[in-house]
Amino acid sequence: MKGTKPIHPAFVTGACGFIGRRLLGALLAGGREVTALCRQPPCLADLQHPKLTILPGRLGDISNYSRYLTPETVVFHLAAVRPLRGSVADLERTNVAEFIDLTRSCAAAKVLRFINVSSAVAFGPSRGRIVDEEGRLNGVSFAYAASKRRALEAIRQGAAGALDVVTVCPTIVFGPDHPHHPNKVTSFIRQLLKFRISWTVGGGEAVRNLVYVDDVVRGLMLAECAGRAREEYILGGEEICQRDLNRRVASMAGIRLRGSLNIPRSLVLTAARLFDQVRRDTAEAGLTSSVQTLTTEWRFSSDKARRDLGYTTTLFDVALKRTVDFAKGSSGD
Repeated sequence: MKGTKPIHPAFVTGACGFIGRRLLGALLAGGREVTALCRQPPCLADLQHPKLTILPGRLGDISNYSRYLTPETVVFHLAAVRPLRGSVADLERTNVAEFIDLTRSCAAAKVLRFINVSSAVAFGPSRGRIVDEEGRLNGVSFAYAASKRRALEAIRQGAAGALDVVTVCPTIVFGPDHPHHPNKVTSFIRQLLKFRISWTVGGGEAVRNLVYVDDVVRGLMLAECAGRAREEYILGGEEICQRDLNRRVASMAGIRLRGSLNIPRSLVLTAARLFDQVRRDTAEAGLTSSVQTLTTEWRFSSDKARRDLGYTTTLFDVALKRTVDFAKGSSGD
């Protein structure tokens, strides 16, 4: 599909999500006919558009939406269960089993192209290096990352048959969000602006790769046109640690922080494990895994996406300022 103009109808799973909502807007702005699969249609009530069909349903109920999978359709698959939103069994069912079933149904329907939105965390933490798409998928204990890894392994091993599938793997995404699906990074910025306390865990020195949501959306659409079948593309942005992010946010917002609070990692992990026990969550899928993710180094290279797709990113200070300004407004400050 390299070089072709994306005029084909689009079918989007996970349309209610943080990235999904922005993708719908971009597709509709391009004049596309879009069908949005959504478990909670009221979440998209503000996106009324004559070319948008909102289809209530779950990913596993393929018979309810199979008629929309046609040889002219491009499928953008974003639906997934994420940490704190389901058990290990939920993650495995939706992120692996139902995903594989969907790819097989799309292959049988001979859809034009399948854009699989995975996650860069499937490639594992940095461990002193910058991670790219070329190495083996690293084993990780976090259930979400492990489920995404198994889904990628299934594609690599041919589970999707002859399906024309391109996988994009965003790093940690941030940007203006929506009350129905708040973004973790943006929510943290709101809390920083509200309480004016710079808090970190374990020193806040773990470097993470943050990518602006609009850059991810552009990356998905570039993958549709220029991505090579069966290839994986990491979509990343700026590397920054939590401590430096807090300082930069405060400077952009023009506020004076009242103080800083660094909580030892061991103390936060102990509290998270107790929280998970009370909620009867497993550590691999509960708050414990979120704390481990927060304090782990995640460094990635997007060189392949830049080379093959023409992927570019918004200047980080520009993207962060837009997010900070949005967060100030949405927090009431």
